[in-house]
Amino acid sequence: MIDTIKTERNRYLDFFRKGIDYLKKDKTQFAVELLIETGEEELKHPFNLIRVDFIFKDDEKVNRINALQLDSILDYETIKNIISNSKIEVNPFCWDNCKIITDKIDINKLIPWIEKWIDIEESRQTEYSNSIHNCSMIQKSDGIEEITVDFGTAPIDAFLELIEFLTDNNEKIEIK
Repeated sequence: MIDTIKTERNRYLDFFRKGIDYLKKDKTQFAVELLIETGEEELKHPFNLIRVDFIFKDDEKVNRINALQLDSILDYETIKNIISNSKIEVNPFCWDNCKIITDKIDINKLIPWIEKWIDIEESRQTEYSNSIHNCSMIQKSDGIEEITVDFGTAPIDAFLELIEFLTDNNEKIEIK
């Protein structure tokens, strides 16, 4: 399971770095992984925080945002694992658009996880932010709960910490 997660992260980071290098060309005013707060009233903190991949000022001094998203997933068989008595299913997924489906997501654990990994304080001093780019609010339907996470440039530890706290309350966790 870890090898697949590493592969997905590395594939996205390679794509991200190349995309950023391309977008930087001929730009004088830009930012990479800028943390912004959306104005959408229905989104509560920290679900209203987003790290935009790339933002720049165009010739008219208007801010323009570029999102770098993989448009394909790798083709591999579902990986099944058991962690702390929870069945984990890892289906083909994209690091920047990862759906996590389970019975119950503890919002009291999810919020601190988001705050840590979106790096509100911008404390990580590296070339890239090593942060998630956003996490959706919990979606509830037919007795299951789901979130979608853009893991951005976050390390694998962010992914593993999320799975770890989800195993506390759930018999099954599906990743896709």
